[in-house]
Amino acid sequence: GDPSRVPSALIGRPAPAMVLPALENLRGADGAPVPGLSPEDLKGRVTVVNVWASWCGPCRVEHPQLIDLAKEGAIRLVGINYKDQAENARRFLGALGNPYAAVGVDTNGRAAIEWGVYGVPE
Repeated sequence: GDPSRVPSALIGRPAPAMVLPALENLRGADGAPVPGLSPEDLKGRVTVVNVWASWCGPCRVEHPQLIDLAKEGAIRLVGINYKDQAENARRFLGALGNPYAAVGVDTNGRAAIEWGVYGVPE
């Protein structure tokens, strides 16, 4: 196999049942607050959960593809903002666009552990 490939810890297992608070003062294109993340957000439709941070260089590189993916509308894209400052995360999305229907905040990294995250972006 490919030694650079890291297997997902959640293949064949349910997503973690946790509620993450919303990114403070983040607004959608319609001006409404963007909600946090809950288990209900992952039910009943195909959803991609992306773990990201404003300080993550590769997150900036992948962001245009996420914007395009969200515009296609075939899937719902939600984010987990990992170990970030709220102001920096809002600035990142303000500058590059917000592809996320919901953004949960993982300030201390506990959610990332539950999700089996090895690093950002994932």
